[in-house]
Amino acid sequence: MADATPRITHPTLVTDDDVELAADLAEVEQPRGLAVLAHPHPSFGGTRHVHLIEAWFRALPAAGFTTIRFDFRGGGTSSGTHAGGRLEHLDVSAALLTLPSADRLPVLAAGWSFGAEVLLAHPAPEIDGWVAVAPPATERPADTPAGADHRPTLILAPEHDQFAPPTVATAAVSDWVATEVEPIAGTDHSLVGATEQVVARTLEAFERLVPDSSG
Repeated sequence: MADATPRITHPTLVTDDDVELAADLAEVEQPRGLAVLAHPHPSFGGTRHVHLIEAWFRALPAAGFTTIRFDFRGGGTSSGTHAGGRLEHLDVSAALLTLPSADRLPVLAAGWSFGAEVLLAHPAPEIDGWVAVAPPATERPADTPAGADHRPTLILAPEHDQFAPPTVATAAVSDWVATEVEPIAGTDHSLVGATEQVVARTLEAFERLVPDSSG
C-alpha cells in the first residue's frame, strides 16, 4: 500500500549543458513505479505549479509512484532560456536521472501541452509509457520516439481544444503504434473543469503498466 505521506525534497537539477532547474521530488517508501511530469509552455505562464501538475503531484505519490516535477529552462524558478523545444529534452533527462534507480521500476511520463510535446519527442529508453494531455501539434512523424515502438502512449485530447481537438489529434497519430487518443469532454486546452477527469484517466493508464500489488 502506498505511503500516505511521501518524503518531499527540492533538488536542483543540472542538465548536460549546465542549466540549473528547480524541481520537487515526492518519494514514497515502497514505490510501485516512477513518474516524471512536464508542464505547459513557460512563455505563457507554464510552471511546475500549474493546476494539472499540482493535481498529478498529489495523486501519483498517493497511488504509489515516486514522482518528480520540474520547471523547464527559462520557466518558473529555473535558470536558462526557453529553447522552443530544441533543448528541453536535456531538462527531461536531468529529471529522469534524479529518480531513484536501485530497482528497475516502471517509469511513466505525463505532460500537458508543451510538456506533452517534449515528452513525446524525447528518445528515452527508460520510459515505459506516456500520457500526453492536449499536445498542440497537428502533424506527428511516425518516427517520433513515443510513436515508433511498442511502448504505450495515451493522448488525451480536449473536446474543444483550440489547437488539436480529438479528430485532429487522431489524424496526427494515425500511423503511430501502441497509441490511443481519447477525448476529454466539455473542456478546451485550459482543461478548466476537467482536472479530476484527467488525473483519474492518468492513474488508470499508469496502473496498467505496474505489477499487480494486490498480493
